[in-house]
Amino acid sequence: MDRQSRKRVSIKDEGFFPYHNIQEAHEDDSVDVALVAAAIALVLAGVVNNMSGSMMSYVMPAFPAWLLYFTTIMYTVGFFVIALILGERPFSREILAWSSFRHILWLAFFTAVNGLAFQFSAAWVDGDFSQILTSLSLPQVTLFRYLLLPAQRCADRQLWCGFSCAKRTLRHCGLALVFMGILVGSIPSIHRLIMGHTGEASNLWYMVILFILMTTFDAFQQVHQDKAFRDPTAYLPPMSCLAWYNLISLPFYLLTIPLEAVPYLNGTTHSTSVSYALQNQREAFLCFQLHPSQDVIDTSGCQMNVNVFWGHIGPLLWPLLFTFGYIGLFSTNAYLIKRKGVLFPNVVGAVIQLLAAVLFMSPGLVGQAYSVPFNWLPIVGCLIIGVGIWLRGKPEESRSYVFL
Repeated sequence: MDRQSRKRVSIKDEGFFPYHNIQEAHEDDSVDVALVAAAIALVLAGVVNNMSGSMMSYVMPAFPAWLLYFTTIMYTVGFFVIALILGERPFSREILAWSSFRHILWLAFFTAVNGLAFQFSAAWVDGDFSQILTSLSLPQVTLFRYLLLPAQRCADRQLWCGFSCAKRTLRHCGLALVFMGILVGSIPSIHRLIMGHTGEASNLWYMVILFILMTTFDAFQQVHQDKAFRDPTAYLPPMSCLAWYNLISLPFYLLTIPLEAVPYLNGTTHSTSVSYALQNQREAFLCFQLHPSQDVIDTSGCQMNVNVFWGHIGPLLWPLLFTFGYIGLFSTNAYLIKRKGVLFPNVVGAVIQLLAAVLFMSPGLVGQAYSVPFNWLPIVGCLIIGVGIWLRGKPEESRSYVFL
C-alpha cells in the first residue's frame, strides 16, 4: 500500500472520533445514542467551564496571566495523555506534515487571542452577564460558517432542496426559537447593566467590548476547526489536534506576564512594575496552594474568605474545575463538529450560557458578592431553546455533516 493510500485509511479509520464516510446519508429516524450523550456532555462540561472560568478570575483577580498559562499547561497535558491512550499517534508524521500542521497553527492563533481577551476582561464583567455575552458566538458562527466555507453553502443548498416545505418551516422556527431563548434569558442581565446595578465586577464598557471580541475569535476558531476536519489532505485526530494547538498557544500566554503590571489588566485599578509582575507568578502558585502571602490577602488578590462552603479553597477549586470543564467541553465540541458540522454544537450549546447564568443566582454557590438576584427569565430562555432544538429535529449526517 502506497503512502497516500495509508494516509487515506488512517484519516478515515483512526483516532478517537471516527470519520464517517462522506458519501453516507443516514435516513433512519432512530435515536443516535452517541450523539445524544455527546450533546448532554457538551452542556454539562460547558456549564462547568463557563462558570469556573469566571469564578477563578474573581477569586484570583491579581493573576490573569498565571490563570492563562497554568490552566493551559494542565489541560494540554490532559489532551496529550488522552490522545496517546486512544492511539491517535499525536507525534506521527501525518500530523506534523504541513498539510495538517498549518491548520493547527491557525487554530493556535485564534485560541491564543480568544484566551487573552477572556482572561484579561473576565474579572471586570459580571458572571451572569458574561454568560449572556458568550451567547453571541452562535450568530457569529452562523455568519462565519456561511462566509468562510463556500463548499458548505453548496452542500446546504443541495440538502435543503431535499426537505419538504413543512420540514423547512420547522427548522426555520427551531433556529428562531433558539435566538429568542437567548434574548429572553438575557433580559435580566441587560436590565441590570442599563440601570447600573452590577455586582463585584463593574462591567467597564471597554472590558465588555474586549469580552465580546473574545466571542468573535472563538467563532473564527470553531469555523476553522470545521474547515480543518473536512480537509482530505490533513490528518487531524481531534484529541491530538486539541493538544497541539493549545500547546502552541502557550508561549503567547507566557509573553503576557508583564501585562500584570498594567492597571485593570492586572485585576486592580493601580499599576505595578514589571519586576513585581514577574514576582507575582510565585504569589499565584502560593495562592493556588492555599498559602498566599498576607500582602496578597490584604489587596484581595487571592480571595479565600468568600462566605460559602468552598470559600477557603476557591483558588484551588475553580482552576481545577475549569481545567476539567475545558477538556470535556472542547473534546465533545470537536466530536460534534466532526460529525455534524460547527453549527450543531453551537445550537445545542446555546443553553450552556443560560444555565450558567442561573447558577450565578445562587449566593450559596458563588458567594453573595458574585451572585445576582433570582429571575425566572433565564430558566424560561433555556426551555425555549430546548423547544427550538427539538423542532429542528435530528441533524442530517450528509456529505458535509451539515446541520440546517
